[in-house]
Amino acid sequence: MKPRRWLQVAVMVSLLAVAAAILPGCLPQGAQGAPAGAPRLSGDLVVATGAIPGDPSTRRQRVSYEASFTNTGTVPVRGWTWDVVLPPALQARVIREEHRADPDPRSSPAPLDLNPGETVRLTGYIDVDVGGTPKQQLAASTGSIVVRIIDEYGQEVARLPGHPIR
Repeated sequence: MKPRRWLQVAVMVSLLAVAAAILPGCLPQGAQGAPAGAPRLSGDLVVATGAIPGDPSTRRQRVSYEASFTNTGTVPVRGWTWDVVLPPALQARVIREEHRADPDPRSSPAPLDLNPGETVRLTGYIDVDVGGTPKQQLAASTGSIVVRIIDEYGQEVARLPGHPIR
């Protein structure tokens, strides 16, 4: 091999090695795949729509949800929190909301840690003003409700899409 060609090959190999070392750190967390020992959550989210108990108004509806998730990984999820992500059509119509977490009875003493094998059930409701919105349209938008589980570093650990009950 000629010296010039050898130099070109050496430079290309060096550049490829540098790119392979740097690029994975530039990718979003989900694109890299979870590293060994990373938290893994599995769960389900069910969403239902109906009348608000004790409220005769037809302009108001209650969107109820129940999510259950389990840490199926080998490391705990520390300092977890959750949020309910509503589609913009519902977010603009929220009247009142209430959310609650019921931890596994055998869970760790640290209330915001979810150890491997532990399960948490999230329940709540969102009362919305549906004036002028057909019930079918409201039911369709509830399918885009998502519950996100976030760890102590603000990283999304799981995303549970809603499954409407019809």
